[in-house]
Amino acid sequence: MRLTYFEGFAAALLAQHPNIRRVQTLAEAGITDKPHGLRVDITGGGSVLLQFVRTSPSDGERLDRPDTFDPTSLPPLTLPAPFTGPLRVADLERDLVALIRQAGHPEVAEVETFADWGRSSKPAGVRVRFNDGAVVFVLFWRVLAAGSNRPGADYELPAGV
Repeated sequence: MRLTYFEGFAAALLAQHPNIRRVQTLAEAGITDKPHGLRVDITGGGSVLLQFVRTSPSDGERLDRPDTFDPTSLPPLTLPAPFTGPLRVADLERDLVALIRQAGHPEVAEVETFADWGRSSKPAGVRVRFNDGAVVFVLFWRVLAAGSNRPGADYELPAGV
């Protein structure tokens, strides 16, 4: 799965979450530090910045794969229950894994949180392995507190947003 396609796929999934007000690519949000990822604005205020990093498939890039995801192609999903109180980063991480699994995309072989994977130095994230051997790492990069445009330090995440 191409990284720009995954970006659209993840955005379409997260946009359905009951605690998410808006999802934008980093570029749409005017964030130029990282080439791929999403800004996820939480309904109660605050935002989470997700960075996407991908390894290449072992047999090379498939240029015949689409670059963009069609959100109308998603199957009906069972959405997570709305949270009360602050949105916990661990809950968002878990919900993203559940939504990717439910979507049943034929290219996705495995998806897990970094905690379940057990091989990341980052505090939170999701690992998505594809049938062609490529892997996308969804890094929970920064958190912006409600009413703030100043993010915390890279990969130093509070428990809740």
